[in-house]
Amino acid sequence: MASAPLFKKTNSISSESGGSESGSEEILSAPTPPPVDSIKSNESKDMRKTRSTILRSRSINGELFEYFGWVYHVGVNSIGQEFCHYRYLFIRGTYVEMYKRDPHEKPGTKPIRRGVIGPTLLVEEMGRRKASHGDVYVLRFYNRLDQTKKGEIACATADDAQRWMEAFDHAKQQVEYEVTRGRSVRDRLSMEDEINLEGHRPRVRRYAHGLKKLVKIKGTDQGK
Repeated sequence: MASAPLFKKTNSISSESGGSESGSEEILSAPTPPPVDSIKSNESKDMRKTRSTILRSRSINGELFEYFGWVYHVGVNSIGQEFCHYRYLFIRGTYVEMYKRDPHEKPGTKPIRRGVIGPTLLVEEMGRRKASHGDVYVLRFYNRLDQTKKGEIACATADDAQRWMEAFDHAKQQVEYEVTRGRSVRDRLSMEDEINLEGHRPRVRRYAHGLKKLVKIKGTDQGK
């Protein structure tokens, strides 16, 4: 099956996670999500330059589990310069979205990248890396069927990176879980593939080249 980027540039599509959600925050019974650390009140001295990348989570009506929080999107742009941008990442069921702003604080905010999570997505820890603002811990995404499609995000701590890695793993489990319940995940993946990466937004198109690399297997991966 053809692969598609994990994070695709979006145009004028509406954000599914931009508004408020109804329903109670219940714990999803299957599969079991990874635990989430409590919010740290203070950062250590060596973390003052690196902003928080703590992962948060919640469930909606016991059916949809969400993971969200700030991360660093790292990579190399079209002119060969390295970048490290603070972005808000949102895993919602089988979808993953990247924002410039927190959509919970600014309802209606549209994602700059969006894709779907499939079983061929692989995530691996790349260890610590030096960045302009301090050390970060990098996670690499790639498609096991097409390793030319890849991208990276980074976290402030190794523990945060591990939590995000577990969140993506849980999202992949959710895809399998929905298949066993007879839900048409393939149809949704096909619809997502139709999103135009290039679009008609000149101010945002520049993100496409560098973020096109952030790919998701089977239909997803990650900008600027």
